[in-house]
Amino acid sequence: MAQIYDFTEYKLHALMEQLASENRCDDADLVRETLDAYLLGRCDIEWCHGAPYAIYASESDIEA
Repeated sequence: MAQIYDFTEYKLHALMEQLASENRCDDADLVRETLDAYLLGRCDIEWCHGAPYAIYASESDIEA
């Protein structure tokens, strides 16, 4: 039986590693925070032209 992978989790993790390898640590940290929020169910991710956009349910979720 085939396994199902979460494309969003995979892509955000890969993007975070790519940014870190390019010494763009601040950007990598923002992606890490977004990935954490996504995994905790605090936001959804929409993709537009290959770029991730976080959609938070409320403003309080952004700082959580």
